[in-house]
Amino acid sequence: MAKKTVKKKPVKKTTKKKTVKKKPKKRAEVVEIAADKRMTMKRKPDPLSSVRQLPDRELKARFARKCFHVMHLVPEIDCTGIDDEREYAYTEAHHVYRRYREAFAEVGLTIMPVLDDKTQLLHLGRGMFQATVVYEVTDIDTGYSERGIGVGLGINGVWAANSAQTRAMKQFLIQTFLASWQPPPDLKAIVYQNMKDFDQSKVEATAVQNFGKPINEMTSEEAASAVGSFFENYTPPEK
Repeated sequence: MAKKTVKKKPVKKTTKKKTVKKKPKKRAEVVEIAADKRMTMKRKPDPLSSVRQLPDRELKARFARKCFHVMHLVPEIDCTGIDDEREYAYTEAHHVYRRYREAFAEVGLTIMPVLDDKTQLLHLGRGMFQATVVYEVTDIDTGYSERGIGVGLGINGVWAANSAQTRAMKQFLIQTFLASWQPPPDLKAIVYQNMKDFDQSKVEATAVQNFGKPINEMTSEEAASAVGSFFENYTPPEK
């Protein structure tokens, strides 16, 4: 008997897929992808964007109106103390700062000292410093700003540098925003007498002797040294 031949079904060959390892992305690529995603995210519209795009003339006008409002909020600064030893009246810095901080918060202004080529802190000798500080007042709604200068003198020894900067800011605020300041009536005669007793010609003579030229022809550093050298040996007149 003949054998039956059974046909075998062909077996399909399975080929394994090669797995290709992805190279880790470089940091620059990751940063770029993250930046692209941020760009596609929806951002809330800036309600002040149209204001910030105004011409400089209009921004300056808005800034000026806010400064004008501050002048009305702080029309005057009160005297808060009298120095019996030196016989002069003064207003404490924290009182001035508080008045203007409240006014700035109401109208939307801020103030910061900035580094500038006009900024100076000069040592005049004998525990005295003179500070010239540049301040920038900014409109917080538009970003428009203006700069100004404050000058202060510190004469209280180890605290003189701090006092000079404090007085510079205090005087800048009072003078820039035109606040009136009135000393006590009974102090006027004393201050006037002290001004008469102080002889300006002696300061000029000391400057010419030490520097060979008058104060009005000196640089700011030379003038500060000249005034400091005068006060090194200055004795107030006897009363």
